[in-house]
Amino acid sequence: MRAQSKWEGIKENGLGEDLKNYANKIILHNPQRVYLTKNNMGEENWEKFLSALSK
Repeated sequence: MRAQSKWEGIKENGLGEDLKNYANKIILHNPQRVYLTKNNMGEENWEKFLSALSK
């Protein structure tokens, strides 16, 4: 949820590229506030998040 560029910059085993292209990645509106709320995630990401929790 924080330091997106650092995570995506990991060179080991291509992990950074995998994270950059990950289909279920959710970027928060305000990464300094890591609250998992509808307002901080946006409507589409919030629904994706709830769907993943219900599985």
